[in-house]
Amino acid sequence: MRTEVLRMVEAPRRSVERAANTRRVLAALGPQGRLTQAELGTATGLSRPTLTAILGDLGAAGWVTSGPPATDRHGAGRPARVFGVDPDAVLVAGVDVGVHTVRAVVADLTGTVRAHHETTVAAHAPGDRRLAVVQDVLLKSCHAAEVDLDRLAALCVGVPGIVDASGRIRRSTVVPDWSGRHVGHELEQWSARPVEIVNDANLAAVGEHWRGAARGTDDVVYLHVGRRTSAGLLLGGRVHTGRTGGAGEIGAIPALFVDNVKVLLGETAAADDARVPEVFAAAAAGEPTAAARVEDLASRLARSVETLAHVLDPDVMVLGGGLSRAGRLLVEAVDRHVPVVDDLMPPLRLGELADTAVTLGGVRRALLRAAGQNPQLEVLLDDAGTRVEGRVS
Repeated sequence: MRTEVLRMVEAPRRSVERAANTRRVLAALGPQGRLTQAELGTATGLSRPTLTAILGDLGAAGWVTSGPPATDRHGAGRPARVFGVDPDAVLVAGVDVGVHTVRAVVADLTGTVRAHHETTVAAHAPGDRRLAVVQDVLLKSCHAAEVDLDRLAALCVGVPGIVDASGRIRRSTVVPDWSGRHVGHELEQWSARPVEIVNDANLAAVGEHWRGAARGTDDVVYLHVGRRTSAGLLLGGRVHTGRTGGAGEIGAIPALFVDNVKVLLGETAAADDARVPEVFAAAAAGEPTAAARVEDLASRLARSVETLAHVLDPDVMVLGGGLSRAGRLLVEAVDRHVPVVDDLMPPLRLGELADTAVTLGGVRRALLRAAGQNPQLEVLLDDAGTRVEGRVS
């Protein structure tokens, strides 16, 4: 009887110890490492028999691959096999639902994009039509990556609208039919995969924090400048949505509201007027009227920059969105109009990810969602050399 009790006590302890040792091995390998078993022994302090067992289990589960080294590391004699994490062990997708374009990417656990697909959609397409486009773009991205949809561990979709804590889109002026709708639930039923719905500006902030202009910071304001202006917020490295999901909706404040297209092209301009790039090009060439319009826009955007900087005091502010294609011209113009008092203003940087900011932010969030269900992935993400933008359950 006593022997049976001891076995019952020891079994969970050995299981916990084995899980901890497995995490040590994965952490030593990292998402892109290639090490021999001897090098892993040095890095982890684990015995050869323990490593052999763990590597065998990880290999059988599809987490680790082994093969000969690219070069003979040890001179004469039979070269030792090297082990590495298989990037394809986890695949996820990030989606950006824009006014005119829906984009999707499939990426592996290192964040490397394996496939991309995008398609245009009418600006006033009804909600069901836009949802069908999202599904089609996801399927075509998976086809391009040569994987089935059910191989994806998680999906994350960036949408133009306010998203509450349940994932319901509270309000979307771009896709009014989605207001009050649980689009994420519909996509989960269709795909049978975990789906997270996130405001697009917040996802862009995550993307720039992970792979772009805000790397290595904790508090980030991403100014999404398109037809209108909104902000994505990371505070303490975590997405900040506020009580109802509306944090960052600065365009809803009358004093900060700017119709960017009309400022650049006049009151009669349509929201999707294709002449906007021409104004920036003319301003860069020194054309007085175009330059004055860009300065007018910059002075208005500077009010939002100043307000957010004083309220949040972030490490960095990133200018992104469709109008950020104007590049340094717009960033430098906004900078000129932001008053600097006692050097308190944070740096204003041009976003580095352009049209990929939302989809890459979606990849990061999808990986975090998958990590919430898988401790092996969690340790690999923590080892990626970037702060984690909050756990996703």
